[in-house]
Amino acid sequence: MPQHKHEFVETYTGLVGYGLDRATDQATLQVYLQKISDDDCMARLLPRLRQEQMDALFGELATAGVSYIFVDSMKLSGAIGGKVRRVLERHYPDLVEGYRHIAINRKPYHEALMARAHELAEKHGLAWGG
Repeated sequence: MPQHKHEFVETYTGLVGYGLDRATDQATLQVYLQKISDDDCMARLLPRLRQEQMDALFGELATAGVSYIFVDSMKLSGAIGGKVRRVLERHYPDLVEGYRHIAINRKPYHEALMARAHELAEKHGLAWGG
């Protein structure tokens, strides 16, 4: 059973536009947040973010009232791995070799990700799970 769901973006039929009223703004934000959290979108978005932008996200989470985060690395094999690889091949061919390396040798990538996420969680006062 999936741990996360994105039903709102699949069923919302109202206006998607920001600046009309609070209810529409909230619905629009929810639609866009669910759309950008899609695996294909994240595969396109994350390589474009600078390191300091990614780091700042932890501070924004704390400011927004988030008190606990859980970070884990993707298992880069099976159906998910194939999907990510296809997106990279199509849109970011220069990242394919690095992806293959991580998929084959996941442990160093996983350990580095966990260390960095833990460091940022502590820096911003977030409880940590990973």
